[in-house]
Amino acid sequence: DIKLVIHALIKRGALVSSNRLRSYLSAAFTYGIEFDNNPVSLESIVSFQLMNNPVRDVPKALKYERPLDRELSHIEIYKLWNTFQEGVHFSLIDHILKLVLATGGQRITEVSQAKWSEFDLERGLWEIPSNRTKNGKAHLIPLNNLAVILLENIQKHTDHTSFLFPHRLDHSKPITLASISKATNRFCKATGFQQFTPRDLRRTCKTKMGELGLSKEIRDRINNHALNDVSSKHYDRYDYLSEKLEALDRWGSCLRQITQDGATSNVIPLLAFSRAQ
Repeated sequence: DIKLVIHALIKRGALVSSNRLRSYLSAAFTYGIEFDNNPVSLESIVSFQLMNNPVRDVPKALKYERPLDRELSHIEIYKLWNTFQEGVHFSLIDHILKLVLATGGQRITEVSQAKWSEFDLERGLWEIPSNRTKNGKAHLIPLNNLAVILLENIQKHTDHTSFLFPHRLDHSKPITLASISKATNRFCKATGFQQFTPRDLRRTCKTKMGELGLSKEIRDRINNHALNDVSSKHYDRYDYLSEKLEALDRWGSCLRQITQDGATSNVIPLLAFSRAQ
């Protein structure tokens, strides 16, 4: 059964996805085995009755996976920002990609599945609830002026829905990740743009903000990475809001210059971008 399920992905050439599916299935079996053998759950009415993990005997389709290392250059950011949207029509996916960039590289799922209830545009804040973050902790993001402008434009088109980016056929659901990936692939093929995935925008922001002189610690906090040092895990309850605000304002200024000037300027602005502009 395991081989048949994984083979279906391999047959269509999705080798990396087959590795991911194998990993998820293996984790599920491991959970069941550990649950049954855990003394804490000895009196539980639930029992998986698993003796072994059959996935472990099924080898990976790709023994070695190429590490993800794609980041967009300044010129590529300029082209993506100014040419992804075709014609004059409003594009949800165009605004998803721009909002990922403007907010300093928030995860594509956290942006595309965002709800209006998470935003306070008057105060310039976005709080992603804990049930939507990877590390299970609520994440507070100050919004620079560029992000606010994007959100106000999105609001004109989707204010009647709970989601910023609703599903085309069912507004009670968010847009699917598959739709975003397919649109990105179409854009690359149609324009000759070097292939990239929406996830690469997060890496691009992290790298470009580093080039701007922002510390790794503040970049990690902007991206809501899990900080595993003892102080961060157990004692530090400070929200670093002012530091994130200053950093994202500087990044917003840099991004605005990149998207307006493209390759015509090598200057990286070091002064904070005025939120009143």
